[in-house]
Amino acid sequence: MNGSGNDNGERETAVHAPDGNHCPHCALHAARVPPLQIPTLRQIVAEEGVQALWQGVKPRVMFHVPAAAVCWGTYESVKTLLRGEGADR
Repeated sequence: MNGSGNDNGERETAVHAPDGNHCPHCALHAARVPPLQIPTLRQIVAEEGVQALWQGVKPRVMFHVPAAAVCWGTYESVKTLLRGEGADR
């Protein structure tokens, strides 16, 4: 190991959080996202139709809605409890 890389000789990139501290989870933020691929979108629409661009949205929404409901319900309940508004009921 050469101190700045791994055993394969690849150079590791130091990723830091906005406050300057090392952040292993911020590696996702450092990755470059390619620009929108208009030709690819046009090809999908031509071959499969516009509805293909929305494929998978319904299952994702159905997956996240219950979690969001629990999150907001818990938030509102704790907020009410901490404000002391629940004692009047």
